[in-house]
Amino acid sequence: MGKSLKGKDLGKGISQRLDGKYQARFTDRFGKRISYTDNDIHMVKEWMATEQAKNKLDMNVVDRSTTLNEWFVKWMEVYKYGIIAPNTERQYKQVYMKHIASVLGKNKLHEITQLKIKALINELDKAGYKYETKNKVRIILLDMFNRAMQDNLVMKNPARGIRVVHDEKKEPKFLTPEEQKAFFDYCKGTFYDNMFVVSVNSGLRPGEVYALTEADLD
Repeated sequence: MGKSLKGKDLGKGISQRLDGKYQARFTDRFGKRISYTDNDIHMVKEWMATEQAKNKLDMNVVDRSTTLNEWFVKWMEVYKYGIIAPNTERQYKQVYMKHIASVLGKNKLHEITQLKIKALINELDKAGYKYETKNKVRIILLDMFNRAMQDNLVMKNPARGIRVVHDEKKEPKFLTPEEQKAFFDYCKGTFYDNMFVVSVNSGLRPGEVYALTEADLD
């Protein structure tokens, strides 16, 4: 039992320091020693009871200091290593740095709520970004928080349940033979000439064309 400066029993793990403040300490399920200090003994006892209950029910996290930026680096290094293609890796990094890092990157993982993520996607919509960009932001955050849950860094996934509405469908426009001829006449001799020829004649999507290497040639 911990005691006050006057020798009064305060309960297991609770004591009073020489400066008069009360302190609660215990070792959580991760083997980490955590503590809380306050002038009010009732606040200290309430904190102790809450944290011990979370610990018993596996509702606490291993580290509350990890930011989203820090987790993105670890997520890419560990969970995406050897899994995604180089072009997909570049896309993930580009989308994260351009659309997520500046808004949520410095937030601690446990501070990020569904409200914050939805607000981010809404701002992208107001800025004119289409479904593909908004959905990539959602997918990246969804997987990042799924992995963070597995590693006991968060208790729930704030990106789960968020929906991104498809843009209004527009009729696709096809180049006529005359338009194709004019297009190729203008791009002839430019850096992208070969890429345009391959794209138009093969029907490959942009991401597939960008990922082509010499090894893909027959």
